[in-house]
Amino acid sequence: MQDGFCDKYFVIFKGICSQYAAFYAMKHKSGLLDVRRMFLADNQMKDLTGQMRMRTQFLVTDDDVMYVKGAVRDENISKLISNWVIAPYTHNVNPAESEMRIQLERAVTLLHGSGLPPSFLIDAPRAAVFNSNCLFTTVHHTPGHDKMSPFERFKLSKPDFNDFGRFGCKTFVFEKKSYRFKKGKSHSWVGFFLGPCANMLGSFVYRPYRQKSV
Repeated sequence: MQDGFCDKYFVIFKGICSQYAAFYAMKHKSGLLDVRRMFLADNQMKDLTGQMRMRTQFLVTDDDVMYVKGAVRDENISKLISNWVIAPYTHNVNPAESEMRIQLERAVTLLHGSGLPPSFLIDAPRAAVFNSNCLFTTVHHTPGHDKMSPFERFKLSKPDFNDFGRFGCKTFVFEKKSYRFKKGKSHSWVGFFLGPCANMLGSFVYRPYRQKSV
């Protein structure tokens, strides 16, 4: 369980070759190094023969002190990752600027259509990023990936149809027998769907009774 209202910041990493975007929520800006390490661990993928299939070689960012100096810079040096810094006030050159704007617009649209309060704005980008990964894009750099979505290029499999729920829709969650403290208690509880999880079979569901996302 995690408190859905503890996370106040988020960061989105997107692969240039696969066009796959990864969403990570943070409680504080100081957690950037931790989510950066999580992304590097998720992005280092091997094929069935044990050969490295995907690895981060360089990082494209703007002239932000959080990326060009401090712990993130030291982490890139230790991992032999080059940092491509975009010149200040050249937003059209930085692909992250347009990507963040598009994802935030999608998140606001999902939040407005769900009817949930603005406090769920940190959860809406996660669902927006997942939906965008499942959309077809013509941008590809690997032969044979021209008819694949970013999700297929990164996961080498198609997304599960059960993950495409409407953001904020009413959801019934099954409750195990060990969690039922009284005989005859309901076998499920009602919550609101907030999108699928990234690295596990499950979904984020907001439980109003406990005011938490599980």
